[in-house]
Amino acid sequence: MKKLILTTLAAFCLTVSASAQLLYKVTADSVAKPSYIVATHDLLNPMGYVGAINGLTDAMTNTEQVFFDVDRTAIDAALKEAQQLPAGKTLASLLNDKQIQLLDAFLKKHTEVSWKSPYNQKRYNRRTPIAVMKDFIQLLFVSSHMGEYDPTHTFAEYFEAQAKKNGEPVGGIIPADQYLLLVKSLPVEMQAKGLVKFLEHQDEALAVIDKSVEAYKAKDMDAASAVLNSVLGQMGAGSLLAEPVKTMEKTLRDKPTLFALPCYLLGGEQGIISQLKADGYRVEAVD
Repeated sequence: MKKLILTTLAAFCLTVSASAQLLYKVTADSVAKPSYIVATHDLLNPMGYVGAINGLTDAMTNTEQVFFDVDRTAIDAALKEAQQLPAGKTLASLLNDKQIQLLDAFLKKHTEVSWKSPYNQKRYNRRTPIAVMKDFIQLLFVSSHMGEYDPTHTFAEYFEAQAKKNGEPVGGIIPADQYLLLVKSLPVEMQAKGLVKFLEHQDEALAVIDKSVEAYKAKDMDAASAVLNSVLGQMGAGSLLAEPVKTMEKTLRDKPTLFALPCYLLGGEQGIISQLKADGYRVEAVD
């Protein structure tokens, strides 16, 4: 039960270990110019953080492109389609009466609007449970930390805007088709079970979120890693990151790059930073 909740939270990019810094310089004898990695958090407004990361302005000035985990702007329409339930299925059809009561109670508590309202029916009833749960994670966090999260100001949007301003290309270290396949691969019935567990154990889910946020604020990525690394290890995070790391290495050899990546991809013995070091790259903390 706990593992299912933690796995789902991990799948939606809650912060995990990257050591005790937020910005890293990546160099190698075979690379002419350094690239940089900046750690991000999907549930925090970047405006309170980017200005305080020492060296970030120089990193953005001295790089020629920006890469994310996935270039979601390139697959926006396909991603929205992948988050829709198949024909003939609705969220309500995947839940029993008791589970719908849990859903209704959550929405009333965090949005003051019932599940049966036309607004929530239109917003949620045709979406996959995992897409709904991503929204619910945000709602749970926002209700406990008013002003911390702003969906119109995310780290990805901030760095995309900077790249556009500077006329720089953007990309992703995970191919878009692979990301879409991952989104579609989990059976909706299993997704529904995860959503129910989340609704049944909201306090536990919020505790995981809060620990990751506090760790990010303290630049203590090891503390955040301790919350989720065991789950990611069981998910085979190291093997899943092998190809993205190779993409990073090819990318930074081509041009100096700013990699704006969610922290859960960075930390731990099998994370991106460790894999880069194992491949002979120097990864040095800047801030």
